[in-house]
Amino acid sequence: MFAKLMAIILVAAATSLAVLASRQSRIETINAMTAAHRNMLSQRRVVWQIRCQLAESLGSDRLRRLIAEDEEDWARITRPWMIVDIPPEEESEGDGRG
Repeated sequence: MFAKLMAIILVAAATSLAVLASRQSRIETINAMTAAHRNMLSQRRVVWQIRCQLAESLGSDRLRRLIAEDEEDWARITRPWMIVDIPPEEESEGDGRG
């Protein structure tokens, strides 16, 4: 009888330790996610501060002139997903059909 009682107590203790370890792991994960979100928000603030400084330092007419000079570079900044760089050797080969 005593052995059964000790086995039940040991199983209950091991189960509770496993649950506590799982809970601690979840708390650490949430803490890391919160830190990543704080870091992301602070970087967003910095980006917006830089944008505001740029907007203040560049007048709208000067900015339009800069964009008109080299529109492709500005497209890389504003729409990077639309720019596909093709290496020069692929451009000279034609359509690539053998």
